[in-house]
Amino acid sequence: MLRSNRIFLHATNAAISISGVIYFGMLYFLESDDEFSILNHPYQDTVRNWHIILAPFLVFAVALIFNNHIVLKIKSHYSGRGRTTGLLMCVLFPVMVLSAYLLQIASNDSMRTTFLYAHNLSSFLWIFVYLVHQARMMRQ
Repeated sequence: MLRSNRIFLHATNAAISISGVIYFGMLYFLESDDEFSILNHPYQDTVRNWHIILAPFLVFAVALIFNNHIVLKIKSHYSGRGRTTGLLMCVLFPVMVLSAYLLQIASNDSMRTTFLYAHNLSSFLWIFVYLVHQARMMRQ
């Protein structure tokens, strides 16, 4: 993998993860002082918007490394450190991206709730597995 691709992937992953965790915290752990406000924090919409704006950059970053890292490792039957976490990320990434897209276009509450749970679960798992993957590769 090219160094520039690696840096871009890490930067976009950090940005989207940080914005997502902050938005999650604002949404579920903060309460507004104003009883008439639908926002729990004044910057909640801004953080959500940044999260949505940054998401395509992560998709692009993963697409950049798809052939020269992901497909290459799978085709070569790589069995070293990071294979399990890498394959798990290959499963989590489409779930995370698709559920995020469907979350934005869901028309009824039950579908929106389903996509919300799928996105939150796959996103937190993605962050954890990504960090484990990087830690395993650094030890090598």
